[in-house]
Amino acid sequence: FVKTKIKINGFFQFCEIKQDEKSARQKEIDAWLPITSSRNAKWWYSAFHNVTAMVGAGVLGLPYAMSQLGWGPGITVMVLSWIITLYTLWQMVEMHEMVPGKRFDRYHELGQHAFGEKLGLYIVVPQQLIVEIGVCIVYMVTGGKSLKKFHDLVCDDCKPIKLTYFIMIFASVHFVLSHLPNFNSISGVSLAAAVMSLSYSTIAWAASASKGVQEDVEYGYKAKSTAGTVFNFFSGLGDVAFAYAGHNVVLEIQATIPSTPEKPSKGPMWKGVIVAYIVVALCYFPVAFVGYYIFGNGVEDNILMSLKKPAWLIATANMFVVIHVIGSYQIYAMPVFDMMETLLVKKLNFRPTTILRFCVRSFYVAATMFLGMTFPFFGGLLAFFGGFAFAPTTYFLPCIIWLAIYKPRKYSLSWWANWVSMYRVWYFLNGLVADWRAKDDRYSSKGIQVLLVNAIVLTSVSLYCEEGRKKKKPWQRPRLSETETNPRQRDPDRNPRRTQTGSEVLQFLGLHRGFDHSTASFCVLIHALVKSNLFWPASSLLQTLLLRGLNPSDAFHALYTCYEKCKLGSSSSSSFDLLIQHYVRSRRGLDGVLVFRSMTKVGLLPEVKTLNALLHGLVHCRHYGLVMEVFEETIMLCSQQLKMSPR
Repeated sequence: FVKTKIKINGFFQFCEIKQDEKSARQKEIDAWLPITSSRNAKWWYSAFHNVTAMVGAGVLGLPYAMSQLGWGPGITVMVLSWIITLYTLWQMVEMHEMVPGKRFDRYHELGQHAFGEKLGLYIVVPQQLIVEIGVCIVYMVTGGKSLKKFHDLVCDDCKPIKLTYFIMIFASVHFVLSHLPNFNSISGVSLAAAVMSLSYSTIAWAASASKGVQEDVEYGYKAKSTAGTVFNFFSGLGDVAFAYAGHNVVLEIQATIPSTPEKPSKGPMWKGVIVAYIVVALCYFPVAFVGYYIFGNGVEDNILMSLKKPAWLIATANMFVVIHVIGSYQIYAMPVFDMMETLLVKKLNFRPTTILRFCVRSFYVAATMFLGMTFPFFGGLLAFFGGFAFAPTTYFLPCIIWLAIYKPRKYSLSWWANWVSMYRVWYFLNGLVADWRAKDDRYSSKGIQVLLVNAIVLTSVSLYCEEGRKKKKPWQRPRLSETETNPRQRDPDRNPRRTQTGSEVLQFLGLHRGFDHSTASFCVLIHALVKSNLFWPASSLLQTLLLRGLNPSDAFHALYTCYEKCKLGSSSSSSFDLLIQHYVRSRRGLDGVLVFRSMTKVGLLPEVKTLNALLHGLVHCRHYGLVMEVFEETIMLCSQQLKMSPR
């Protein structure tokens, strides 16, 4: 790139040539990766994908959770969980296309947008991998156990076969299905799994109802002591939390739906989510309430074990479970395939070939099969370790991301909804600790330590979000109550509606027509958005521009060239503040200093808030000498401006 100031045509022409080469490579990779390779899904695809991801074999344990919670608390927890997870799912659907011209196709991309490039990965990816890999291993074991149960019921006189062989039989199906390229290609498998989930849930509650209420049924708590009752109650909360965990693949599912400015993907996605949650209610509530009503606190942790007869019906239900977990395994494995293939192709520069995909996916299936055979009790371990990822990624992270990005007004409806959801997660985490302690009293002290850690984490998140709400960033649009008059009344040229129309046109041409916009187009629109006080869209558009690979010097010169050509004056100088703020948020303080010094050379001075953020960013990175230099340069520039200004 040319780092000196040159003519606008020559500058942009050079950038476009470089961008064309990068775009061609990026489009080739995106067309090969499983998440972004196909965007022609219908709304009903999202319906049965979400049903398959949400309704797992854990639904059969809900009557047992009800026996630990009791009638009143159990019904309340079940209904509240249904409402809260529907709300957090709506948040993720809304945030999928919150930035003009960009879609967050993966969970970790949304986390990176909220917390920064590196921190977002550290927060989201480990939890997402724990959930997805853990679920795949558990489904290997569950599929093998259900096959074994089916075999034992159908053939009483047959020679017993070890569970290991049934797990290998179950895995052999995935060695074939795992090579289907993307979500749309497994839609048939997912549909069959969704139908099976509704089928075995119906068998569970209908067969229970046909047996009638058992003799000497009791609905009280089984524990004899108060401590045991409390810990069992928390354990039941944990079981309910696991039953509603399905948000880890929501953004990946929505990525397969086409989107236009007139018909964004959130419309059909939300329609599919509503249908999916109706199916979830039809599966969860009858099984939980009818199963507990019939068997009371004597129900087994798997309601099919409490039924026992008729044998043919129980065998059919187990086979339905096998078909369901086949589809669920593929749904949860697809994002892992995408992560592995992205790492190999983008970071390690492997060629995107069929052989590479065959090796990667076969290795993953073999690894989960081996772990399932080695640790057939892995489901018990997942109840503790996986719980710290299941509950946060479903109840916790969507609310934190929403608060970090939108910063709703304190005590507003959105503020209350998010904090209520997050505090509910803390109780779920307590349930996990209680479950751990109930199984082994030797770990009670460690359980208390984990409880304290959970409280500290929740308090830290609260302080972080409150601090971010109080310190308004320069890209936030000021409320009219904080300004003297409406900006459009002060200056007729500041018409946000016209500017938003330009942003929508840019998004439509880039996303749906493959139009490669010049850097000048981005810069002009960024300045226009800032002039119209639309700071948040301007910041989002600036982030999209920087994804092209512009270094700080090139980005500043591109913005400043348009700034001079359009003769914007001081009304749009905040665009440069947004650039500095972006580098500070991305922990690139040195690049922020480069932009700051470039501004001072042309007579521009950042706002006080921007300078404050830059200095704090440098202190955080321990560039103390540079902090003093920037501070002294700022004082010198302010002194010069005071001398030049009339008294």
